[in-house]
Amino acid sequence: MKLDIDEIIELDKSSFLKIVTNTRSVVKMGAILLKQNNKVLESRIINFFRSIFGTKSEKKLCPESLFILGWIGNDDAIELLVSCLKSGEPKIQAGAGFVLAQIDEISFLDLLLPLLNDRSTIVRGWVAFSIGWCGGNYHLEALRNHPYATHKRFKNEMIEILKMIGTREALEFRTSLLQ
Repeated sequence: MKLDIDEIIELDKSSFLKIVTNTRSVVKMGAILLKQNNKVLESRIINFFRSIFGTKSEKKLCPESLFILGWIGNDDAIELLVSCLKSGEPKIQAGAGFVLAQIDEISFLDLLLPLLNDRSTIVRGWVAFSIGWCGGNYHLEALRNHPYATHKRFKNEMIEILKMIGTREALEFRTSLLQ
């Protein structure tokens, strides 16, 4: 699908949904956004996401589509990402947390901790990376007290989180998990 700024502005909801369910198209849209500083385009995209979240269509979104909101990065986009953290769709929650961590909006990452229990290794991996990306000991105590901190199923994610956090306390905890 070839995309340019005028085509994106003129998209209907159905066409927009086709883009945000395909990682390749998301990247193309991101490239257009990064080249432009077009408030009309940004507003249109935010409104599309608003119309999708909380509907059946939300499950069709690829988590990477949330990068678009991160690239926009304004208050409306951040508000939407935070609302995604409260959605019932784990992949969308994990994707939103990942994007928020990338743009240093770490105050909402507490909402991600329950997703370390998710069945999906993809969701757990995104959450682990998001928490680790933030660094510091911000979540260390919550991680240490997490019911699955030493559970075999979650051990790899926990070890990666602690490695990324990188503080002395995190690395000591990581060493104890490796033994």
